Amino acid sequence: MSARSYGQNCSLAVAMDLIGERWTLLIVRELMLGPRRFTQLQENLPGIGTNLLSDRLARLTRLGILDRQRADGGHPSYSLSQIGKELEAVVYPLIRWGNLFPDRRRDSRHSRPEWNILPLRAYYSPRAGQRWKGAYRVEIDGQALTVAARETGLETVDDDPVATITMDSVTAAKVASGSVSLERAVQAGQISLAGSPADIELFFDAFSGPD
Repeated sequence: MSARSYGQNCSLAVAMDLIGERWTLLIVRELMLGPRRFTQLQENLPGIGTNLLSDRLARLTRLGILDRQRADGGHPSYSLSQIGKELEAVVYPLIRWGNLFPDRRRDSRHSRPEWNILPLRAYYSPRAGQRWKGAYRVEIDGQALTVAARETGLETVDDDPVATITMDSVTAAKVASGSVSLERAVQAGQISLAGSPADIELFFDAFSGPD
């Protein structure tokens, strides 16, 4: 399958030539969460055909955006190369921009709990997060993960949480984008909070935006 090109000497056009094809940035999203085998990527990207996924992975590897290694059992796994990791600086602003359109979310759409770590990281302030006293359980659309501040940034952990924050993804997007205030969402019962007020305040202080 040949890749299309805009044929323009423009840095944006060059970038779009490389990563603008359908599914490409979602493959990058998956690999931002860690190395993945082909079957894992296929499972996490419902709707992508086997041939199309093979084509995207081969092309991204050929371009040096992905690294391909042999995993346990001899099956190859894929990860972001050093230049591929530079795309994190592109993906996080796109996540924040996507939150400006919360009403495009649908209950029928596919969702995975691990995806929720990326929007959290998109708004996370490491400096504010260092004031946390423990881990937090975040439940969005009934899918939960526990996060804690680490030297590497915001990470998922198995620790017992000091507080729990529960909401749906539409509310999360509206609060993150500023279209609805946190106080209003809590008062309306759209966000449920469990834990000490001090710990909860520290949690939300860490999501005022990246340092």
